[in-house]
Amino acid sequence: MTTKRLYDKLDRIRADPSGCKDFILCDAKDADMAFGACAPGPDVARSGAWKTREQFLDQVRAIIEQDEVDLMLASV
Repeated sequence: MTTKRLYDKLDRIRADPSGCKDFILCDAKDADMAFGACAPGPDVARSGAWKTREQFLDQVRAIIEQDEVDLMLASV
């Protein structure tokens, strides 16, 4: 993701808040704050198991690599 793209969008929104068609796309990856270990969801390859931390991080990386999301919110 390019930070410049986000700043460009914010500049356009500030310049024309009622007419600008830009929007900020944000993805929140902090479900673990509410659901704990099961937050990443079920692992379809392993019946009854939850995805591992590494699988969860791989999902986050894949979303970031798509370069469509402007902000990624995540818990520590």
